[in-house]
This record gives sequence, structure tokens and C-alpha cells, in this order.
Amino acid sequence: PTAVGKVLAQAWRVLRPGGRLVVGFYVLPPVVEKVNLRIGVVKDGRFHMKRLFDVMETVKDNPLKCVPKIAGWSGRSIFSTFLYWTRLGMFLPRELKEDRDGIERVLDQAESDGVPLADMVACVPESLPYRTMTVVRELLDGWGPTTGWDLDRHPDCIVAISRKPLVKRPMDGKGAAAGEGGWFVRTEKLCKRYDPSGPNAVDSLDIAIHEGEIFGILGPNGAGKTTTLAMLSGLMRPDSGSVRFGEGIDQDRIREVIGYVPQELALYNRLTGRENLEFFGRLYGVTGSRLRGRIDELLDLVGLSDRADEPIQRYSTGMMRRLNLAAGLIHEPKLLLLDEPTVGIDPQSRNRIFESILGLRDAGVTILYTTHYMEEVSRLCDRISIMDRGRVILEGEPAQLVRRYGHFRMEFKADDCPASFAGAIESLEPVISAFVSGRVLAVITGTDHGRMELIEEIGRMSREAGVTLSLRRILEPDLEGLFLDITGRSLKDGVS
Repeated sequence: PTAVGKVLAQAWRVLRPGGRLVVGFYVLPPVVEKVNLRIGVVKDGRFHMKRLFDVMETVKDNPLKCVPKIAGWSGRSIFSTFLYWTRLGMFLPRELKEDRDGIERVLDQAESDGVPLADMVACVPESLPYRTMTVVRELLDGWGPTTGWDLDRHPDCIVAISRKPLVKRPMDGKGAAAGEGGWFVRTEKLCKRYDPSGPNAVDSLDIAIHEGEIFGILGPNGAGKTTTLAMLSGLMRPDSGSVRFGEGIDQDRIREVIGYVPQELALYNRLTGRENLEFFGRLYGVTGSRLRGRIDELLDLVGLSDRADEPIQRYSTGMMRRLNLAAGLIHEPKLLLLDEPTVGIDPQSRNRIFESILGLRDAGVTILYTTHYMEEVSRLCDRISIMDRGRVILEGEPAQLVRRYGHFRMEFKADDCPASFAGAIESLEPVISAFVSGRVLAVITGTDHGRMELIEEIGRMSREAGVTLSLRRILEPDLEGLFLDITGRSLKDGVS
């Protein structure tokens, strides 16, 4: 219950306003659950996985040898256990056969891949918490700031959905929330859907970008970053919601103040670098001496003055990316939209682009920068929105988000650490979770306050339990880990 409460508290804190908290609990199919309860594999609120493997191995040798084991686990007499076990062997339920066959397929595949059964079993924890429908209802009703839960039993899980929407969080960071003053461009409930039967690519997006800042949108491929930029630039109409610009900007001449640098290179290979910039300049109505001066200025900014008169088909990808950036700046925009401008380029070109972007910010250009590279937003951005599946899930200054929501991870070398010891560690403050993975005990904490005291306490508990531990490393929180914590997937997951 303590561990579940901590998980729910973390989820409650980071989920978007207006959403509902959804919690899933793994369960066995009803018939399989009933049998496992009867033989003591599921007992005292725990699923004893080692017992399950013990039964499977014993049955292969001699089914009757299971009887005394099951009698001991279940607390029933040898005679009643023998009768039940015999009847079960004669009339094995279809669901139990399917469950057994599924486990055996996994084991057979592992052995064919060169993983011995003994090694597989060694990786299985002694037991895991197991929640029946009654236990789940009692657990959730006794926790949290909701007004109740709707529970739905599926064949392999119990799904709980909070009845009350989550409370709106204030934004972090130096910027005001959308709807307050001081913004250069803002979106309100912006939505876009490509497939009428599918989810929104961008879902009720509310962001506010302030004048003269670099605002980053961090998210994996497929999060909705490119779609957001396309709607901000006017290249794509939203299905609902709005994009608004601040005071002093002519709403009818928005494209004159926006520079858009798409992820795909928008250049002509047979033209030189200078000719490409001349072409885009004329499209924006920039001509004569102003255009020539602007081209020289931009070529110097992106470090291409010495290659300006070569056809760009001779350029490296990094050089093309730099020229792509220059093309988006040819008309001196007030707002620059950059869609992953460093994809697939060399470190030298990436660093040159970073220097150019920071110089533009210092000159007063407002920049929206999308990426799935954590180190880029840490270096460049004043504020960020972390985006996943079309929604913003966190927003603020990068350092503040890491300090407030990031987790520390302590790893201990543990040659023989039972799962029950990890469960005891979870009861300590400020431990969020603890688990055994191979020969490593991982302890996740939400703060570094009292960290040395926690390490000392874990050491004391290990000595009392006869568990040998040695501290391997402590991983500091970062944006990559934060994103993984709140979405359950890596920044580099997803599809383009």
C-alpha cells in the first residue's frame, strides 16, 4: 500500500489538467487465479512465482510429489490436497492449460536461445504483490485526492479510473501560464487529427512563448512537435483551438514575422549557397543591397562564407543544415521556428548552429526549438514543454523541472538479495521504489536530502538481514530520466 500510494502521488503531480488518473493492476484470469489461490501460489496478497516454477518442475518428474508441498503452502491437510490435486489432474480447466502452455512456450524459446531454465528461474523474484478486486478497491478508496474510482476487471488486469479530473497545476519557470500577460505567441486548446478514427496528433495544446526567449518542445518522434510548428507557421489549419500573437503584431501579416526551418531540407541542390539565399530572399520580398548585405551577414553567421559560391550538392549534411537555418532568417523574422535542426549532422556543425541560435536570442529573436535530444534543450532553452502523444505533460525551466520532479537512482551490488528485502527498503523515506534486477539492487528516491543517512540505513538493514551489499553508483536526475519516469518510454522511442 505504501509503494502504491507513492506511485499514485507521483502520477497525480505530473499528469495534465483535466485528465483522469488510470491505474492498472496485473491479475491472473479468474479460473487460473482460483486454482492458484487454492494451492497456495497466490497467498497473503502475494503471487509466489518461485512456487509456480517449483510446481511445474515437480509435475514433470512426479505429480504426486507436489502434494506435500501444496499442503504446506495452502495450510490444508495432505488428504484434502491429494483429492483436489487428483481431480485437477483429471479435469484440468482450459484456461489453466492455456496459461501453462504459454509459460512453457516462453521457457522453450529461452532454452532455444541458449538461456538455461535454471538461469531463467534465478531471475524470477520470490514473490510479487497481488491485488484482488476487493483489495484494489480498499487500497484506492483509502488513498488519494479523488472522489472515487471506477473498477473494471479484464482477463489479465484490473483497470481503475478516477472519477474526478485532475486539478490544474501552475506552470514552473520564469514564464507566465497561457492566458496571462507577457507572451509573444500562444496556443489555446490547439488540436489536430489526421485519422478520424485515431487519436489527436496534437491534443488540446496550451503553450505561451515569451518575447526574446528560446522555448523548447522536448519529445520523442511522433509526439506532435512538427505538427505544432506547422500550425504555428500557418502551413496547417488546426481542427480546433487557436494560435494568437501578442500586441503590436499585425495578425494579417503573420508570415512576415515568422521564419520556419523545417526538419526536411528545403534547398535546391544545383544552386550555390548564395543563390539559394537569393531565391528565398526574393520570395519574402527582400531585394537589392538589403538582400546582398543580408546574405553576407547570414553566411558569416552560419560559417559558410568560404563555400558560398559552390553548388550545395557538394555540401555535407551539416553544411546544408546550416544553410537551411540561414534561409529561414533571410527576412529578419521576429519568431524563428526550428524543427529538429541538428538531425544527422556532425558535432562541428551542431556546435555552429548552437552558437548561431544563442546569438539570435541575444539579438532579440524569439525562438521555438523542437528536439528529442535532452542535451540540446539543457544547453539552449530558457523554458521547455515536455510533450508526448500530442499533449504537454510538464512545462518550466529545465533545471527547475529536474530538481522538482527528477529522481535519484542508487545501485548496490547484491549477489543474493531477495525481493522481500527490496520491499523492506521501499518503506523507508524518501524511497519511491526498490527492486532487484539480476545482481543489482536499485533504489529510486525523489530527493538527495538525507541521502547519506539513507545509505547508512540500507547498510544497517542489509547486515541485519544477512544481505551483502556494496554501493556501485548514484545516478543524478536528468531530463532523459525525468521523461522516462513520467511517460514510461525513452525520448528516442516512437515513429516519425
